[in-house]
Amino acid sequence: MRKALLVCIICGLVSFPAWFGFSQDKEFSDNPWHRVGVRAGGFLAYLNSGIRFGVTEATGIQEDIEDALGLDQSLFVFRTDAYWRFTRNRRHRFDVGYVAYLRSATREIQEDIP
Repeated sequence: MRKALLVCIICGLVSFPAWFGFSQDKEFSDNPWHRVGVRAGGFLAYLNSGIRFGVTEATGIQEDIEDALGLDQSLFVFRTDAYWRFTRNRRHRFDVGYVAYLRSATREIQEDIP
C-alpha cells in the first residue's frame, strides 16, 4: 500500500508542471475543444465489501469479504479513456473508458454456516 501511495505522489508531482504550459498555449485557449483526446492514469482505491446471508437484518449472518477471503482492502487502479468529437462544431462526442479493479482470492471455509 505504501508503494502504491508513493507512486501516486510521484506521478502527481511530475505531471503538475505540465498544466502551466496549457494555460499559456495560444492554440489551446482559442479552441479548447480538441477533436480527439486520450488520457491514462491511476489512483489508489479503498474497498470494503460485505455479504449478508438471511431473510431480514435481524436474522442471518453478515460477513466481511476482505477478512473472509483474505483480499486486500486497498489497491492501485489503472484507468484510461479516450474521446472523439465527430461533428463539425465539436459539441458532440463519443467516449470510451476502461477501469480495472482486479482482485481475486479463494479460501475454503472450515466452519458451518447456520
